[in-house]
Amino acid sequence: MFTKTTSEKFCLQTEQEKAVEGDKHYQSELQKYRG
Repeated sequence: MFTKTTSEKFCLQTEQEKAVEGDKHYQSELQKYRG
């Protein structure tokens, strides 16, 4: 069982990773349009 703080940290980490992946995707889309 996760404690509340551990699961909250995990959720935050997952959200951060999603944000980073989304940013990478966004950057590559921009590259396509520019190039």
